[in-house]
Amino acid sequence: MGFARQNALNEKVKLDISRASLSQVLAALGSQSSFTFNYVKQDFDKIIVNDFKPDNITLNEALNLLRNKSGIEYSVSDKAILLRKAEKDGGTKSTQAVTTRKISGRITTENKEPIPGVSVWVKGTKIRTVTDADGKYEVTVDNDKAVLNFSSVGYEMTEVAVGTSDVLNAVMKISSSGLNEVVVVGYGTAKKGDLSAAVSVISDMKKLKERPVMDVPNMLQGQVPGVTVTSNGGHTSNANNIVIRGVGSKNGENVLYVVDGVPGAPFNPADVESVTVLKDAASAAIYGAFAGSAGVILITTRQASKGMPSVQYTGFVGAKNAWRTLQSLTAEEEAKVSNLAQTTAGNQPLEGWDPAKNPYGAVTRTDWMSEIFRTGIVQRHNISVNAGTDKFSTLFQARYENEEGTLLNTYNKNISLRLNANYQFNKHVKLRQDIFWNNNDNRDAETASGYTGVITSAIYMPRSATPYYADGTFGGVGPRDGAYNGIYGDVVNPVATLLRNRPYNKRNDLQSVTELTISDIIPGLTYINRFSYRQQNGFWKSFTPKRTEPGKPNNQNQLDYSADKNYNWIWENTLNYNKLIKRHSIGAMVSMTAQENAHRNFTASAMGFENEADWAQFFTNASIFDRTFPSDEEWKDRNVSYVGRLSYSWADRYFVTGSYRYDVAGRLTEGYRGKGFPGLTAAWKISSEPFFNVKGVDLLKVRASWGRIGNIGSLPYYYGYAKLNPDYTYQIGNGAPRVNSLAIANAFNPTLSWETSQQTDIGIDIALLKQRLNITADYFDKLTYDLIKQQNLGWTNTFGQGAPYINQGKISNKGFEVAVNWHDNIGAVGYNIGGNIATLKNRVTYIDGNPNSASVDNGNAYRDVLRPFSYTVGQPINAYWLVKTAGIFQSDDEAKAYTDKTGKMIQPNAKAGDLKFVDQNGDGVINDADRVYMGSAFPKLTYGFTAGVTWKNFDLTMFFQGVSGVKLFNAFKMTTLSGSEQGYNRWNKILDAWSPENKGSDIPRINANDNNKNFQTNSDWYLENGNYLRLKNLLIGYTFKKMSWNQGLRVYFSGDNLLTFTKYSGMDPEVGGVGLDGGQFPVSRVFSVGANVKF
Repeated sequence: MGFARQNALNEKVKLDISRASLSQVLAALGSQSSFTFNYVKQDFDKIIVNDFKPDNITLNEALNLLRNKSGIEYSVSDKAILLRKAEKDGGTKSTQAVTTRKISGRITTENKEPIPGVSVWVKGTKIRTVTDADGKYEVTVDNDKAVLNFSSVGYEMTEVAVGTSDVLNAVMKISSSGLNEVVVVGYGTAKKGDLSAAVSVISDMKKLKERPVMDVPNMLQGQVPGVTVTSNGGHTSNANNIVIRGVGSKNGENVLYVVDGVPGAPFNPADVESVTVLKDAASAAIYGAFAGSAGVILITTRQASKGMPSVQYTGFVGAKNAWRTLQSLTAEEEAKVSNLAQTTAGNQPLEGWDPAKNPYGAVTRTDWMSEIFRTGIVQRHNISVNAGTDKFSTLFQARYENEEGTLLNTYNKNISLRLNANYQFNKHVKLRQDIFWNNNDNRDAETASGYTGVITSAIYMPRSATPYYADGTFGGVGPRDGAYNGIYGDVVNPVATLLRNRPYNKRNDLQSVTELTISDIIPGLTYINRFSYRQQNGFWKSFTPKRTEPGKPNNQNQLDYSADKNYNWIWENTLNYNKLIKRHSIGAMVSMTAQENAHRNFTASAMGFENEADWAQFFTNASIFDRTFPSDEEWKDRNVSYVGRLSYSWADRYFVTGSYRYDVAGRLTEGYRGKGFPGLTAAWKISSEPFFNVKGVDLLKVRASWGRIGNIGSLPYYYGYAKLNPDYTYQIGNGAPRVNSLAIANAFNPTLSWETSQQTDIGIDIALLKQRLNITADYFDKLTYDLIKQQNLGWTNTFGQGAPYINQGKISNKGFEVAVNWHDNIGAVGYNIGGNIATLKNRVTYIDGNPNSASVDNGNAYRDVLRPFSYTVGQPINAYWLVKTAGIFQSDDEAKAYTDKTGKMIQPNAKAGDLKFVDQNGDGVINDADRVYMGSAFPKLTYGFTAGVTWKNFDLTMFFQGVSGVKLFNAFKMTTLSGSEQGYNRWNKILDAWSPENKGSDIPRINANDNNKNFQTNSDWYLENGNYLRLKNLLIGYTFKKMSWNQGLRVYFSGDNLLTFTKYSGMDPEVGGVGLDGGQFPVSRVFSVGANVKF
């Protein structure tokens, strides 16, 4: 009966299988049994079983029937069944004496946890055994050259040469692919095939880390359906905004990063080993107030491991540039446009544009875009040193990272050190200590301003001007004594703006995490005590020199200081219990979390420096201290949370999980501080049912989830305590003294509570053709309600106080998500193809009960003229609210013919070449009453697809990413395409403006007097298609075979943002924010080479 007699396989089983692989048959048997089946899946996948239909017989009888059909043999050890192909008798045995010895050891995970039921095989023999409940085994070998093979479902196969040692321990890695892959979820782990919530796992992190990107959001862009990442142009700091399943709060949301179990912990992106995105509220609810309402991203970093001392280097060096820039008018073109603007307005051209009178202004000397942009160098270098024994292991890591911006004098630098140590006191008690330190130094540029943003200034500056005068000082719009400098407007030299910006801006970040784990207090019960402490210190010093060159001079200098200190600690105590009773799997978790956050800062400024040299830039050399006053602030915030979770599954078919978290927030009023956040998930793995026998289907699972998460991130600290705000005034009279005051600045709402997001998710997971084809699809319905906002309706300034914070409003996000991946090989060539797509419908569903309520967003405006956003029921959040245009009047008669019912001209100042605005309400007047809602900047559709090929040691990967349904408000056109803005230079696209000879243009006529308000009207003329498709990354790599001097060497080339397809006329369709483009510069095209070598 196999190669060992079976006496305990009395469980009854029932199957009806016409044709399936042996692996599929055993999986079906396993779903009806409390035993664990261990076998080499690759071998059993190739064995086909026909007409296997045990009908309520014992497992022992079923296995004997299967042995006869498929030619296998098996043995039993505790609750594990070891199966293998039956081997024929090897013939006549040698009579030569063989010296044998026993080998024993223990098999564990990378976290030192024992693995029971591992198949242990002496290669080339019939000698096999399995590990016991403590992961221990014992086998007999007959020579020192024997090799032991360790295999278990869900883990990578491991082989170890015996050598001369009698004790041989091994560490098995969790399989990185397939349904048995173990993924990190909130406060625990789960098998990928058993997940019942909407959880996405990022695949192939090794290649993602080889891209020349410096943060996780960049790595995630386009990788996960439902996760939208938008770059903030080409900025090197605050570079990305990440949103999971739509914006649910008017005040914005922040995704929570949980690093190795610690919420909000700092980390080095190069250390990341795995990323799990908790997309639905049910999975994120376990983090409650930590999560906010934007979702959770779980990050696992590299940990110290057992092994001989090793040194590993990973790094890349690359070059980056702006993939597209705009161009301004030449000196000759600028004079032509300016003269035309005056002539069209009925004015005489200005003298300064006459080359005979101002020859200096008639010569093109400078390409300002080329002057402010450069090729930046991007580099990252990481060194890791690892060593360890069964008891103690350590990992030391160091990073240097420098990303130069594509704008002059901009950069982002990081230097970090990390120490990770693990100590195993005994088989039950383990201690982990992690210390991380990072120093950041960054310098950015202002690009959003419609007055002095460097992109805007590069267009505004006349190209007759130069960046420097002959004496080396920064140049202005013309010579210092130029008689006609006034014709160019109040423009700032953008090169001077960039190079004068030299702040000392450094932050230190230090975190310590201490974690004690006690396992098997009783069988299945584990206790984790984790305490983390993080401290950040920042110091900022900036000197603004006088600006004396012609254009927009500033005859005052200023020195600013700012210093801050922040700390937070989190103390978690968690109990986890897992129990397997035959086919019943039960899990329970309880946890308590306490945390404290604190902040202190100080700012001060002074003016009037006679000497601007570096050595003189200290307060002691200032002469003016009373124009700005010092300020300081200090606060503490405390929260406590209680968490519980229960999970149950039966026979690998039915899965149910329920969680509840109760958060108490110190910043709210007593009686309203606490709120509970439940979560519930369920799944049915149809493919594990005895009746399910569909050839080629490895997994068919349907799942559903419901949950809530909360958000108070937009609330001021200490809001729950009515407080007096400091202010001041001056007494009457010239030189009168200042008098300080205290007042209640805003009305107080003691009943203010949590903003809450509720989400329902329905999904399906399918794996086909031996898991070569994997499909995941979801539908979600996310409703955020009780929005926290300041009351903006029904509150006037005559009340004498500012409006209170209230809970009011609802925002809905609904959508579909689909991800499909295929991998296979053709001979020696392996390949993979994958894609994902997600839809989103974002709507404001409630404001105050009045369906006509609306409020204009005055916070997002351009030059205090264009305010294109509003907020009303039935429209997206941050919806465009604009006057429609109907093209351009082609003649004066057409403009005169555009009348109301009484025959009165609707646009009395309009002429040929002016925009035609739609009188939406028919009252004969163009004003805000004619505005209509016209979508938003948030994508209705996001997608990404990847393709990869491997051949021998070569690999190639291409990744495309794109968005659709995006509309952008190109406010940059307001001043750069208008003839009525002072004497600024303009975007050379203005040369295509409407004229009697160019009636096909959509750019209004060039006119120094914009009487029709072509450029001052919030109209859809500014609204453009912001869709795009990018070749986001191309990666080509070669992995060398291991050599005597190294344990692995890989080299690669990587390119990011290589191609962009878009109809948007601005520099880049990723403008960041809410879609208002006031001169954003583009994301960078990057080329890099890198290496990964281990000694």
